[in-house]
Amino acid sequence: MPGPAAVAETAAATLAHIGGRFEEAERLYRQAAAGMARHGSPHAEGMMVVALTTLRAGQGRLPELVPRLREVYTAFGPQAGDLLAVALAAAGDEREAREILDRAGPLRTDYFFKVFATFRAMTLVMLGERAGVDELYAALLPYRDAPPPSSGFTVAVRPVARTLGELALLLGLEEEAAGHFARAEAIAVQWGSPLGRPDDQARGPRRGRGPT
Repeated sequence: MPGPAAVAETAAATLAHIGGRFEEAERLYRQAAAGMARHGSPHAEGMMVVALTTLRAGQGRLPELVPRLREVYTAFGPQAGDLLAVALAAAGDEREAREILDRAGPLRTDYFFKVFATFRAMTLVMLGERAGVDELYAALLPYRDAPPPSSGFTVAVRPVARTLGELALLLGLEEEAAGHFARAEAIAVQWGSPLGRPDDQARGPRRGRGPT
């Protein structure tokens, strides 16, 4: 039963990530990906790349992934753009992050929508870029109460409410932002997770080009 075993391992990894047990989560994700690969799954590598990006985002270590995500982008093109762009922005390479983001195109409303939308929002906030923020904010608003598990318990991302709070700040909606941040923290407390805590939210977005 390799399929159910991989599902169970990714769910366990997701729960470890939510609890802030990053090393355990990474071990379990790698174990699941290795098992998927042994049984011929075409999704093993892609799942591991997405999972590792969510982990490094939670750890504040996204810049470490830039070399690997360049390889992924070369192989898969713009559909992997949000992964590379968020790592580049975190590494301070604003010029290339903007170039990759400009080529990424509309977000796909598929299995990993909340994950890639979170990465895109993080990139926009780090760049201080308001182009496209209104549309992204509106697209994520229906998921405001979503918990950290995402994509069928395949990976974990911070509560969408936290992302909405950062986008609201970028749009100058301070009252709405405060409400989103409070909701994100409540969700984090409910799940016993550090992922929605207001660690760097008070800093607000960086200055960028402004509306375009």
